[in-house]
Amino acid sequence: MPSLTGSTSTPVYVKEGLEAALMQFGIPDSITGVTKHVRPVGSYSWVTGSTPTIVVPGSPSIWTNSRVRRVMPDTGVVVHDENAHHMGRHASPLTPIFAALDALYGADENLFRYADLDLVTDRANLEKLLRFIMGADTEAFRIDVERGGQAVLFTGCEPRVSDRIVGFQGYGRSYQKAAASPAPGCEAAGGHYRLNVLTLGGLRILLRFPVAACLSAPSSLTPDSPLLSGHVHGLTVRLNSPPKLVAQSQLVELRFTTSRRPLDWAETFPALSLSRTPWLFVANHSTGVFNEPEKVELSSEKLAAHAEKAETSLCKLKLVIAAVLAVVRMHDERVPMSLVREGKKLTLYRRKMGTGSMLDDQILRRFWK
Repeated sequence: MPSLTGSTSTPVYVKEGLEAALMQFGIPDSITGVTKHVRPVGSYSWVTGSTPTIVVPGSPSIWTNSRVRRVMPDTGVVVHDENAHHMGRHASPLTPIFAALDALYGADENLFRYADLDLVTDRANLEKLLRFIMGADTEAFRIDVERGGQAVLFTGCEPRVSDRIVGFQGYGRSYQKAAASPAPGCEAAGGHYRLNVLTLGGLRILLRFPVAACLSAPSSLTPDSPLLSGHVHGLTVRLNSPPKLVAQSQLVELRFTTSRRPLDWAETFPALSLSRTPWLFVANHSTGVFNEPEKVELSSEKLAAHAEKAETSLCKLKLVIAAVLAVVRMHDERVPMSLVREGKKLTLYRRKMGTGSMLDDQILRRFWK
């Protein structure tokens, strides 16, 4: 068993509450192709409220196509994990996923079957696993793991969910606010999150990921769109009527580069392949002075070489996920576990009962067949 001592550079939060090591996972050698299919199933936008509040399905901000030349450095509070920030320390950051889907589909299993899923996760967790697989860095991370039926649920862990900006921390938030305008009916909205069912080589993954902007919002959204309010799984949910998703073809990912830090396609392309984000806007700047963003269509022929390389990474990712799921399914439900990367090691640990944020039984029962 790997030692719990770990590297002296491992942050304290990564190992907090861990008990026995259950299994260590290696990087697969296989480079065969892997089939992918994406089905959009939901979305939501956070809004400020006295209780955690989401608008379902909501909308990302709309790209304005107006030239943004210069912006001021970011100020205020930067939120590293918006879902954890709003849900607090004792509620699972995954809860909004189920509040949004239940608002859209209710308990009708003919419309959405949780029991058919293998994994529920944020894309950010899979991006961390991709970096481990590709040896892109050695940064330690921790993903908390729980099981509902045959489904496994990943919850990302960060040392802090938010920070007040002290000193210089970039221009990204200021640029995004200047380059995109809130969608009608979502003027007070914060981050927007998309929910897709990704089939990756036979694994069915409910994937949540943030959306920076969209090219256009649904025509059904207007400033006077009716909102049906209710409470679902402890959240206030305002349901757009009619509840129409932004088309997948309209989604935009936004990345920032400088002459010293060009875009790393080896890391970027596999991540966007997971969410099938069709557009990537690359905003290059020098000390806050921005050029016209490069608008890249991910399916374009000029990116074919990056797409081919991404297949290898995604195949290995599928095999690592499958190996983790097999070990987790050997243990009873409500046994808390954590997946930890330290250097070149990826290890699944049992975690002390009562640590981390676990989903309510009411939600986990939806995964039982």
